[in-house]
Amino acid sequence: MPGKEERHNIEDLGNGKYRIRWQFKDSTGKWRSRQRDIIAESEKDAKRVLDDINYELRHKTYIDRSRMTVGEQIEEWFGYHQYELGDKERSRYKESIRLHIIPEIGHILLSDFCKRDVQDFYAKKRTGGRKDGKAGGLSSGSLHRFHTIINQAMEDAVDKERIGKNPLRKIKSPKGAKPGEVINPLNEEQVPIFLKSAEKDRHYKLWFCFLGTGCRPEELLALNRMRLDLRNKTITISEVVVCINGRMVPKPITKTDKSRRTIKISDAVVEVFKAQLAEVDAWKQKVGPKLFKDIGLVFPSDTGSYLNPSNLASRHFKPILKAADVLPDIRIYDLRHTHATLLFRRCKDIKLVSERLGHSDVAITIRTYYHLLPGTEDEAVAMFDDVLTRKVLDKPGAEPKPERSSEDVCVNSCVTNNVIAFPTGGLLKQKTRK
Repeated sequence: MPGKEERHNIEDLGNGKYRIRWQFKDSTGKWRSRQRDIIAESEKDAKRVLDDINYELRHKTYIDRSRMTVGEQIEEWFGYHQYELGDKERSRYKESIRLHIIPEIGHILLSDFCKRDVQDFYAKKRTGGRKDGKAGGLSSGSLHRFHTIINQAMEDAVDKERIGKNPLRKIKSPKGAKPGEVINPLNEEQVPIFLKSAEKDRHYKLWFCFLGTGCRPEELLALNRMRLDLRNKTITISEVVVCINGRMVPKPITKTDKSRRTIKISDAVVEVFKAQLAEVDAWKQKVGPKLFKDIGLVFPSDTGSYLNPSNLASRHFKPILKAADVLPDIRIYDLRHTHATLLFRRCKDIKLVSERLGHSDVAITIRTYYHLLPGTEDEAVAMFDDVLTRKVLDKPGAEPKPERSSEDVCVNSCVTNNVIAFPTGGLLKQKTRK
């Protein structure tokens, strides 16, 4: 129909309101009519809005707002704003949109999207919807990310006059099904059992160092040789490795982050690190530089790259637990919790443990671990009873003990008193890479 697409008009509704109308062909080739009521100071201003629509029609960038879906709005918003995020956060946003938001609410028309749709979506994700096949709902962190994405995308839609108001404006960020992290540290009897079961695993030294340092998996897997000072028995944590779009890449820890730290290691752990470095050097010499790209990692893959924690868990860690038969089904991260709880039980210095773990605040350490220390209140009550009966005050001939570094006492006592029970003799039995 010649010229039909040019038949646009503007209607003055009074009180500064105008109605603009236009026509266009949709994706099937059919003619569609649309109209929008706008507020403008004059007909000339209303014409500018209509001219913008004409421009989009001519350049084929026009979007039919009346048929635009929530998914299209979110994808458009993310396309413009994704580069304002860091690499790791951008990857998480992309995954949240692709796996959770679009499949659940992406099909809803933007004009029909309402508060009830949002609440139903959150309720469903609180009780299910995990993509790893496990039962239960998503964490508060995941739900907060969904809320941030949808809310910002809807604010963008309001700014572009695609919807009158944001349906999330009066909805608070939801809390997930897991109010806190559930930790399952091994006890003193279980640690030797775990290490015995791990002796035949090629990554035995890695598991040993997880227990001996209390490092996060992403910290130890990013550890560089330059950060090892075996003479002074310290390691410096300055980087982490993160998974972005399926690839493991390093990320420096900022100087203001308490996770950036130098910690003491025991004699047993020093020997393990020495054995690990010797094994890596032998493997590198055997396969040559073409197959092994050396970037200085202490715990590299066969090709010299970063190990993936997920692969380590499924292919090595879980089989070790299963082979032991008597160990609980824990995560790699629980080896860090094991180090923290056993260390705290020995030295009772929560501030030292907090600094060693790289927590930003000692309160985090207290909330995480204090309830796992049975008998703490009994010991305190018994000690106070001694004060009341003057057993402490009246001890004759008590002499002050020489001062020692609290960290040295804690770290060495874990080996001397066999708390973490590092079997250094077992290192000689470890098989190197074939």
